[in-house]
Amino acid sequence: MRKGEKKFKILVVDDEQFNQKIIQKKLESTFNCEVRAFSNAVDCILALKNESPDLIVCDYYLTRRSLGQLNGDYLLDFIHKKYPNVPVIMYSHLLDFHSQLNLIGMGASDFIPRDKDFLINLIKSTRRHLINAREKMKEKRLTWVYISVLVGTVVLGSIGTQFPQLGLDFWDVIIIWCIVLSLYFAYTVVDRKTIVRQ
Repeated sequence: MRKGEKKFKILVVDDEQFNQKIIQKKLESTFNCEVRAFSNAVDCILALKNESPDLIVCDYYLTRRSLGQLNGDYLLDFIHKKYPNVPVIMYSHLLDFHSQLNLIGMGASDFIPRDKDFLINLIKSTRRHLINAREKMKEKRLTWVYISVLVGTVVLGSIGTQFPQLGLDFWDVIIIWCIVLSLYFAYTVVDRKTIVRQ
């Protein structure tokens, strides 16, 4: 991640503080991201009013439930309906395959069994989601780049034709903007590879 660039934000929901700390430490050390942890679904739901996370990682069994006994599937359903653009990775060590498929059908972007390879698979899944999140940010930026290119081309093309002493014609301007776009796309590719290597 480049200096000054916005860090990814990940929310972790697990009723066991020990699990929270392990997951939080692993994510922060691997991706240099901001991680906030919650012990129950209600606290996470309240935080979403002011937070805009790139990813949520949630345990299915929130056994120390409170305030209506909201479990992980309820939180998943709430997020999928209220914040459909926020991906949710669910995990558990008890669910059978049918229950896992049911969570995917409810909107979970991934399910990771809590086994000996849990942290490894969590990192792999998180990396995929962060790459997708970065690509969405790039798409938004590209929209403004295209608008700028269109406006700049028209304006500079007009300047070039009205002031021959500048030595520019319409196609010179097109070439200049193509160079600018090439540099931007090169930046995008390098930035994506940075995440992949993490």
